[in-house]
Amino acid sequence: MDTPAIKPEPKFAAEWAPFIPYADESACPEHLRAPLAVLKQRFGFLPNSMRLYMHNPGVLAAVLAMGRNIVANPEGTLDRVLKNKIGVICSATNGCVYCTTHQCDMLSRNGGSHEGWGVPLDEVRAQISGSEKAASDLERVCFDYARAASFDAAGVTDEMRTRMKLHLTPAQIMELAAVVGFWKFLNTVHDSLNLPVESSNLHHTGYLDAWAGKGQGGARGEGP
Repeated sequence: MDTPAIKPEPKFAAEWAPFIPYADESACPEHLRAPLAVLKQRFGFLPNSMRLYMHNPGVLAAVLAMGRNIVANPEGTLDRVLKNKIGVICSATNGCVYCTTHQCDMLSRNGGSHEGWGVPLDEVRAQISGSEKAASDLERVCFDYARAASFDAAGVTDEMRTRMKLHLTPAQIMELAAVVGFWKFLNTVHDSLNLPVESSNLHHTGYLDAWAGKGQGGARGEGP
């Protein structure tokens, strides 16, 4: 029997400076302030990623729209908690400390006034290590596809696609693929720019190094 999960020691002790300065939030275009406020309410703070995206309003608009329509859409065909678990799997497989930190925090914290799902830390550890137990065949194929497509999209097999058709509707298949692609996009941008983890979230930065399983991307966050 696995020992109970304990939050790992942080990977970073202090927030470092971004390699380009953050944009001035007051200069955010008027039409993007409302969706940005919704995101801030979900997270409980303004993520450093948004502070960089604000340099390019078109990119910021696209990222906010993708997050709203792919991940946080109340009319989505996949459960929100399931999509958050998929976000942990994708970010861990892609080796992105920044996104894994955020996703693990959101998955494990209680909701209150901000988004949170109250998932036990043992389950969070399992999503990262690849030892998670699926509650259904639908969950199992979602987890397996997310890990396989993140690791090597061209390596997703016909057998995997057959399982997807068996347990998911066409709408669910497209939403699942979009969720995985969304995290590949964010993980690539954030890792390649060595995006600093917010000081308030540094205590969550140890998950990936401590719990990543073999065959996954591994942690690549550099820090200062």
